[in-house]
Parts: sequence; structure tokens; C-alpha cells
Amino acid sequence: MNLKVIEGPTDEVVSLEEAKSHLRIDGDDEDILIFSYIKAAREYAEIFTGRSFVEKTYEYITNPKEKYSYIELPMPPLIEVLEILYIDKNNQELKLTEGYDYYILKGYDESLIYPSLERGWPNDIFDLFGNLKIRYKAGYSEAPMPVKQAILILTSHFYENRENLTIKDYKEIPFGVSSLLRPFWVPRW
Repeated sequence: MNLKVIEGPTDEVVSLEEAKSHLRIDGDDEDILIFSYIKAAREYAEIFTGRSFVEKTYEYITNPKEKYSYIELPMPPLIEVLEILYIDKNNQELKLTEGYDYYILKGYDESLIYPSLERGWPNDIFDLFGNLKIRYKAGYSEAPMPVKQAILILTSHFYENRENLTIKDYKEIPFGVSSLLRPFWVPRW
């Protein structure tokens, strides 16, 4: 998948204070370490579910399969499409216009971009692989409580199991994490 984060999150799903309270830690000696565990736990949750739990700006490079086929944007929920660009046969980058060249069907589990019913996608889009560049914002303004709880549990797991482990000592991701995240899983294949 040709998806990259253009602008990362400004906040995490779980604050440092919430995580420290969950871990029952008063001091600030390990704040940087705990924050890195919060970030790793959130990223794990996003990979597991296929959702963006914090607001981010993405760039998705793709090609529609056919002239009138839709494009599904990864990492829902969609906040807004910022722009759709493509390169024409004269090697110029052109911007498509919402409502004229395409329209958006925005949902909780999926966000689809359809071409104009009269014209379809421009023919130049099919000339080069990865010729369509979509920039958009996705993520929750506030993550659901089960996701927050999963991130707290996973942060705690990372904190308590930070040493190199032997196979005998290895502890898998706590069962409760996948149980809490499973309802938010987005089918991808």
C-alpha cells in the first residue's frame, strides 16, 4: 500500500498522566519511556484495526482499477479530503475538483471516492502506475473508550516487560487488548 503520514498526530489517545495513573507511578523520571510506550501501543492498535485513532494527514498514491471504479481510502474514519492530484500526459500535476470530477461517500468503516458519473476518471490517470495522489485527514477527535483501555493495558504490558526475554519468559500481548480492539477492526482483504 502506498500510504504515508504527511502530518502526524499532535496528541495521543491516552495522555501521559492517564498512563502514569494506570501504572501507579508518581515521579517523572520515566516520562519519556512511558510516552514511547503509549505511542507504540497506539500504533499497534492502529495496525491491528486498520483505523487511525488520532487525527493525521495521509497521502495515498494509487490508481483506480477502471474508468468508473471507486477508490477506498485506508485508515478510517475520514475527516476530509484535502486534494486529489494526478499527472497528465504533458507531465503537469493537475488538481481534481470535488463535486465535478469526483464525490465522496463517507462512512464509519469505509470512505469511498467515486469519479464523476458523466466522465469517469481522466484517461491520463491510467498511463502511469501510482498516478493518483490523494491527501486527506483521518482519525477520531476522541478515541472510543475500549480503544483507550486497550492502549492503557498495552502500555502497562510494555512497561512491565521491557527487558529482553527468553522464549521461556516470553509473554504475549494480553488477551484483553485484542478483545477490546476487535470490534473496531476494518476488513482489508
